[in-house]
Order: sequence, then C-alpha cells, then structure tokens
Amino acid sequence: MQINELLKLMVNQNASDLHIRVGSPPIFRIFGKLVIVKDWQVVTIEDAQTVYDMITNPTHRQIFRGNAGIRFSVQCVRHRKVPC
Repeated sequence: MQINELLKLMVNQNASDLHIRVGSPPIFRIFGKLVIVKDWQVVTIEDAQTVYDMITNPTHRQIFRGNAGIRFSVQCVRHRKVPC
C-alpha cells in the first residue's frame, strides 16, 4: 500500500478521514459521506501492518495488545504541495 499516494489523493479530494480495514479497499470520508477509493486494491494484512507501524507508537501498541482493538486518529496539517 502506498500510504503517501493515498494521503495525496485525500488532499486532492478534500477527504477528512481515511478508513483502512483488511479485506476492503480504503475508504475516504468526503463531506460527511463514506466513499470507496476507486481503482485501489483491497487492503491486505501486510498493508494494514505497514500503516499501523508507521502511525502508532509503543503506547498505542501496548493498548492494542491489551484490548480487542484500538481507535485513534492521526492529525496533520494539510498543505497542497507536501502531503501529511
């Protein structure tokens, strides 16, 4: 999964959220509506693990191991030339 390409696409499509779930293509939230990212492959376990490793820290990982799952957000400043 090319997360940087997804982030660029998010900026271009004014998406506020990116939903990643194994077995489904990525989904953007655009103006409150969930929209499947067209022409994108289904997220694999390896894709999800790569993104997880990039955006979590040891605290997040410890919480995840102690629970059935974890929800969190990563916030970045949008910039037209440099994606988050």
